[in-house]
Amino acid sequence: MGRAQHFLHLKRIRQATKIFGNKLLSAKEYLNGYLQSPKKFRQDYSSLLVLVSDHVERLILKFMLNITFCE
Repeated sequence: MGRAQHFLHLKRIRQATKIFGNKLLSAKEYLNGYLQSPKKFRQDYSSLLVLVSDHVERLILKFMLNITFCE
């Protein structure tokens, strides 16, 4: 019987991470494992932080400009 090897490739990351060991998985198990991966979570969380901080900066700038023009 052959072996299965699984690797997680994240966007903008060159190095792949071995995941799931050497067992065969159903499509559902594979998807759930991918979505619950700590590395995938960290990447999604980091992307969300960048997005939120950009929006916060824009809101602050908009608020500050509004105060300046209203005075």
